[in-house]
Amino acid sequence: RIQASIDDANLARALLAEGGRFVDPSPAMLSSPDVIALDPLHLVVDTSSGGVPGFEARALLEASSRIHVEMATDSVIVAIVGAGSRLDAGFLVDALHALPELDSKAPVEKVRQPIILPPTGPRARDVREAYFADAEVVPAAQAIGRISGDTLAAYPPGVANVLPGEVITAEVVQFLQATAQAPYGWVRGSVDAGVNHFRVLVAN
Repeated sequence: RIQASIDDANLARALLAEGGRFVDPSPAMLSSPDVIALDPLHLVVDTSSGGVPGFEARALLEASSRIHVEMATDSVIVAIVGAGSRLDAGFLVDALHALPELDSKAPVEKVRQPIILPPTGPRARDVREAYFADAEVVPAAQAIGRISGDTLAAYPPGVANVLPGEVITAEVVQFLQATAQAPYGWVRGSVDAGVNHFRVLVAN
């Protein structure tokens, strides 16, 4: 049954490629040295290549066709096919091709690059030690250079950006706040929705 789900997802990819409007960003993602493989049940579509920002595509698909996708960025949507479930690939692709072109300046031939994650800060304490250590909540500006007491992950893409015991950097703060401000974006583990405060270890 899982293979049937994978076959449905691959059929959707083939139909999208045949239609020619939207670009599959998978080859660009696989070109990254940090990417070993992609989940075949995660269908990634660069909607911006067809003139529709990802956030807009997600909202329009829900409103017009009752299709819910797992996540969206400014350029892509990610639809997840449940393992063992069947996907009506034709219905999904038809709904995508029916989306209005909202951004006429989006070049069809351009492939957007994957989200560039900021480098993590240096490790200053062991994860377990930092997790159970005394901590305090401080404004974001004061957290830079301090040791994190939390695990923080920007979603999308959902990869942990900060672990307990790591030093919080300005680049990480900027990335997390930008994600939190984006439509549908959020940061798991954050003290507040806007990532305006961080839980850091009490300085000894």
